Amino acid sequence: MNTEVGRLNAYKEKTKVDGEELVLNVFPKRVFEMEDILASDMFFLEGKYVHSDVNIPYPINPHNSLHPGDDMDSGLTNATDKLTNDKQQFPSKGSFVYSLPNGSVSYNKHIKAMIEKTKPCLTQLMIEAQLVRLWVQFNIPRIEDGNNFGVGIQEEILGEASVSRGMHVLSWIKSQDIMPQEGN
Repeated sequence: MNTEVGRLNAYKEKTKVDGEELVLNVFPKRVFEMEDILASDMFFLEGKYVHSDVNIPYPINPHNSLHPGDDMDSGLTNATDKLTNDKQQFPSKGSFVYSLPNGSVSYNKHIKAMIEKTKPCLTQLMIEAQLVRLWVQFNIPRIEDGNNFGVGIQEEILGEASVSRGMHVLSWIKSQDIMPQEGN
């Protein structure tokens, strides 16, 4: 039992030293690394250079489009009647899309390159932020003598770090395409 407590205390001390190293030395380096990446030519493109053709045709007039099973020679009154019935059945706006006539839509290569360039730094930053969160938690003093000056601030920092970590983990999961799709 005594060795486990000693190991736990050694882990706490190591985490405190590592956390101080992160805050004092590593994070400033990371800021300058990210600043250099974001200052590169890849990120200074105007919208017209980042534009990617999505290859999706626009419907000519979505309100007069005919639905499967409609007769092409049905005339305007029948199409208008059909549209009125569809508005009651299907309250969404626009035309139905059954397939993309020009094939699948590819991703934007410029945006993908930007994501691939920043992803390793941001992933490492998520891991390091977890260590800082643990460091702050270990540095919250016990309130035994009634002096709780600064404890509230440390707890607020801990709460902000937890919220920030949750948002980053969720965005990382979405970027990895491992998020379960709705309806599955």
